[in-house]
Parts: sequence; structure tokens; C-alpha cells
Amino acid sequence: MKITIIKGDITKIKADAIVNAANSYLVKGGGVDNSIHIASGSELQDELNEIKKKLPNNKLATGEVVKTKPYNLKENNVKLIIHTVGPRAYSDPQGLLLECYEKSLEIAEKNNCKSIAFPAISTGAYGLSIERSAKVVRYILKNFEPSIIEEVILVLFKDEDKKVYEDIIIKKKDYEDALVNMDDMRFCRYCLATMGDVIPKHGDFWTCSEECSNNLLKRNSNQINDLISHGLKK
Repeated sequence: MKITIIKGDITKIKADAIVNAANSYLVKGGGVDNSIHIASGSELQDELNEIKKKLPNNKLATGEVVKTKPYNLKENNVKLIIHTVGPRAYSDPQGLLLECYEKSLEIAEKNNCKSIAFPAISTGAYGLSIERSAKVVRYILKNFEPSIIEEVILVLFKDEDKKVYEDIIIKKKDYEDALVNMDDMRFCRYCLATMGDVIPKHGDFWTCSEECSNNLLKRNSNQINDLISHGLKK
């Protein structure tokens, strides 16, 4: 499977599926979401309004996905738009970010898409660092076994973000596969994906999933040092 990393406008990309970093209310927001709504035309919002009526509390849950027609984006040979809500950094379980990517890939495969374009979900207003975003994407693509998809296109907004993605995903700079062998500790896939910078920067608890050992540890120097001594790095 080919991985292409570019700086550009996702609405200009020729791909069978493009992914929208949507909000839970499925209305036009900022950033990528705004661009996709504008490029697709008003019919996109009409379809999303109908989809919302079938969702609990008329909202799309974080980590979930829905698909719509491409409307005006069909001019770029887009077959469908996949909308997903990424987690907000420091407030939502960060493991849900992996589900955004995995479920988007799953929908693309089910709809016979040979190519799919992603923005950097949860970066920007949602606060995720581009470095952590790149590590999550690398983990997802490393473990993805496509049957139909032939190319994944990663679309970044800035040159410096593109370089970070290239360094981590393609060149694998400053990144080692997370192999943690501790009988008494189990780490969620998000922590495994981002191992090396999972030390929390706020609050008392980790922000990963509840079943992860990291979520059980209070933030203090002794426990952090104990983790580092078992193989985690700052």
C-alpha cells in the first residue's frame, strides 16, 4: 500500500474517499470541516441533518464515523466523504483517535475505495500535537491490512507539519516500536502507538482508556520514574 504525504487542500485531492474532521453536531465548523462543506455545497449539510436525526441525542459520538455523498467533490472523482469526530486533547479518551482512522479505513474498504485522503484529525483547534498525530497514524497504517485500498494520502496544512509526518511515518526518526513486556501492566493501543511521550502534561490522571495501566497511575515523580525505568522514555 502506498503512503503519500502532501501539503495542500484536501478538497483538491483526487481520491475515492476523503475524510472530514467533523464536529459532533455534524454542522459546518472550522478548518478542514469548513473547507469540505464549502467545496461540497449545501446539499452536504442537508444529508448530514437527516443522518443526525437517527443518532443518539442527534450527535455523532467521538471516534465514530458516518458517510455521505461527495456532491460537488465528485468532480475530483471522490466517491464518498467520511465524517469522523476526533477526541479533544486533554479531555477525551485519546484512544478514540485510533478508532477514527480504523473505522474510516473500514468504510472505505466496504465501499470499494482504492484511495483515501486523511487530514490530521484532532490537531488544530482540538489541541493534539502534530508529533503525536503522526505516531498514531504510523501505528494505524503499520497494522492495517488492506484488501482494496491501494493508497493512503495524508494531507497536511503546513510545511512543518508535512516534515514531521515524513520524519515519523516515512523516515521513522526518533521513534521506536513500543515493545513493553511487563506482566503486571497492560497498555492501551494509544499508549503503545505514542510510547515515548505519554507522560501527561496536566491533571492527575492519564487521558487514555480506562483499561490501560497508565490510567491508574497518579502523576508524581516517583511513579513516572518507575515507568521510565521499565522502558518508557520521556
